[in-house]
Amino acid sequence: MARIKAKQISEFQDVGSGAKGVTGQYLSWNNNSKKYELANQPLDGDKGQKGEQGSSGSSGSSGSSGTSGSSGTSGISGTSGVNGTSGTSGATGATGPQGSQGATGSGGAIGAYGSFYDTTTQILATAGVGQAVTINSTYPGGSNGISIENGSRIVIKDPGVYELTAVLSIANTINDEIPAECWLKFNGSDYPNSGTHVLLSARKNPSTPFEIPLTMNFIGQSISPDDYVEIYWTAEQTGVQLQSTGATSGQPAAPSAMVSVEQVMYTQIGPTGPTGASADTLVTTNTQTSNYDLVLSDRDQIVEMNSSSSRTVTVPPNSSVAFPEGSQIMVARGGTGSVQIIPGSGVTLNSVNSYRYLRFQYSGATLVKKSTNDWWLFGDLSAS
Repeated sequence: MARIKAKQISEFQDVGSGAKGVTGQYLSWNNNSKKYELANQPLDGDKGQKGEQGSSGSSGSSGSSGTSGSSGTSGISGTSGVNGTSGTSGATGATGPQGSQGATGSGGAIGAYGSFYDTTTQILATAGVGQAVTINSTYPGGSNGISIENGSRIVIKDPGVYELTAVLSIANTINDEIPAECWLKFNGSDYPNSGTHVLLSARKNPSTPFEIPLTMNFIGQSISPDDYVEIYWTAEQTGVQLQSTGATSGQPAAPSAMVSVEQVMYTQIGPTGPTGASADTLVTTNTQTSNYDLVLSDRDQIVEMNSSSSRTVTVPPNSSVAFPEGSQIMVARGGTGSVQIIPGSGVTLNSVNSYRYLRFQYSGATLVKKSTNDWWLFGDLSAS
């Protein structure tokens, strides 16, 4: 429907909030009646002045908390503090049990020694002439490396430094003072500065001679194996003798002479021997072109098989060629022909997988004699 605004009929009232104006009137076309009709339409009055602001309302309730954010990265660690002082040490624990005793070590070497005596009364045959002191007995268990020969020689088996002690029971059977002497001989010659002198008193009575022990103690050096020492004695009259006394009730027998020898240096260093001839150290080569049996001169040498045809090297039995145990022989294949190492009658060759052929030209192998007819064979070997 079309509208035609009519003249405003009412007025507005001027109030603070602006009261609504009265209804206005306008002409409106009515399609049914085909004519204009007067219609009412409220008209807005002018807007009034703004009123004062009202008081604030009360606050609403707080909303729920949001989710926590992710943690930030850790900061740099601070420096370590100063170490505190160490505490006092604890008390020492109890000592553990003692371990078992170890095995006894081997003993040292036993030096040479000998202890001897004579059971006879020895009469001086000629006044003023030296006479060897005889020795006819050895104390039980009293000899090792020292022996008596020819009844008077004290034989020293090995060189070294030895101590000799002798006690002679010398007696004067006559009624005069008599000088007497004793000394050493070394390998038949008087030993310098070894003499001892004594003046014997006269006898006590015809049945009781004057008797004293004459003692000698000497340290000397034996230079050669089986050096020997003798004790000699004499007097200016023949009434002097070396007295032997038999055992009596409660007393053992008293020999006419007692001698002991003891080694005092076990490892005496002898003179340096001559320098031996130099051993051959260069390896020589024995070249063969035909089948070959080893000979003694091949020891510690090279046997070269140099042929374009197949060849054999035979290790002979000990009965034919007696190589010393430990002998070594090197075998080389110098040619293009195959080389086989074969055992002689009764010989055993021990090799890996029983390989006995030198693998290629310029291959080599070593034979080592293990025992009488037993050899090792090792090197660059093959089955064929």
